Amino acid sequence: MKTIMGKTEWVDRVQVWTGAKKKDIQPILEAALDAVAEALAEGEDVRLIGFGAFRVRHMDARDYRSPQTGEMVHAPAHLAVRFTPSKMLTDRLNRK
Repeated sequence: MKTIMGKTEWVDRVQVWTGAKKKDIQPILEAALDAVAEALAEGEDVRLIGFGAFRVRHMDARDYRSPQTGEMVHAPAHLAVRFTPSKMLTDRLNRK
């Protein structure tokens, strides 16, 4: 079974790698995530060299059939975030 790394586990890893205090890491992590979220909310792309890019895409309204009930469902137009991993991250995941 795959585990999920939440903010607490992320702070723990950063603490191990840097030796910094957890109480110092938490606000920095929160500020970094807030900066990314704010930039995306303003329609900006966020590119983290060596990691990947976050982009906001407009999704048109559409109707689809629910696989559970078979009835038609309407999905309104909305914005969605798409992540594209960098080549470096992809290579790391594939151990190249």
